[in-house]
Amino acid sequence: MQNEFKPAALLIGLGNIGFRHLQGLEPLSTQIALDGMDSSDAALERARSQWAEYADSEGRFAESLSGLGGDARVVILATPADGREALIETVLSDRKVGAMMIEKVAFNARESFTHVASRLETAGVEGVVNCPRRLWPRYRALAERIRLAGTPVRMTVRGSNIGLACNGVHFIDLLQMLAGEAEVRLTDSHISAPFPAKREGYYEAFGVSSYGTPAGSSLTLIVEVDAPEQTEIQLEFGDTTLTIVEATGVMSDECGKIIDVVRPVYQSELTAEVVEKLLAGQDCGLPDLAVSAIAHNALFDALEPAFARAGLMVQGRLPIT
Repeated sequence: MQNEFKPAALLIGLGNIGFRHLQGLEPLSTQIALDGMDSSDAALERARSQWAEYADSEGRFAESLSGLGGDARVVILATPADGREALIETVLSDRKVGAMMIEKVAFNARESFTHVASRLETAGVEGVVNCPRRLWPRYRALAERIRLAGTPVRMTVRGSNIGLACNGVHFIDLLQMLAGEAEVRLTDSHISAPFPAKREGYYEAFGVSSYGTPAGSSLTLIVEVDAPEQTEIQLEFGDTTLTIVEATGVMSDECGKIIDVVRPVYQSELTAEVVEKLLAGQDCGLPDLAVSAIAHNALFDALEPAFARAGLMVQGRLPIT
């Protein structure tokens, strides 16, 4: 039986991203009791073994929620998007939850955002979506520079390996953060026919899509075969032009002069801070469900026509995760 004095954290999904969250919880291993769930025996064993290595760690691991009991102060959902709405209902049906962190793509249907937001509000649960670039010190500093400049920001993101369907929302969210505006809408899109993604049953697409905010900030997202292999982000605000290559961490000015080199922040370096703040009832820095729904819906506006033409829209649901 887990220590009743330790707040419980429930981690559902122990695959690649879920395992990173588990590793990220190491700094809290003496402070929380961890419940981990996954249908894969291999994933369960890897997670159980990893958690056991941490000092004074306490945890239980099972293939279903029925094997895990008790309320959860924080729930992390690191499962595929399909079935996530039903999973949340199951979690809330037999336990009290304080806060819930949901991986992107949070949901792949618009109605799910409305239903889940209402359900979480009724249950008194804080819901946030894991778009972690908001937590990177570099982007936080840039957001402050843009705010002080008092001008809109023009953002261009180019890359061949971004994954427009599965990762596009990250950059729309980054636009929201850097611009200091939640409202964003699609302004133009040219999306390719969808093709099978690496994860079975889901699809990807290439294309160019553009988004804008009411105050004039914008994002052009270019995901094409001949785009750079390493994702490049260009920011223009006031008299400043900056280019960031995320994989290398290099940021340069308009003349190509390197300003600094700051490597990307790993998920395993972020989870503990987020969970600690959620446990304390503090702002964790991630977008809430309402703000993230705006970003997701803008991406859906870009993708849905191409997916509908391919016959891949089923009951308003996009096969993306």
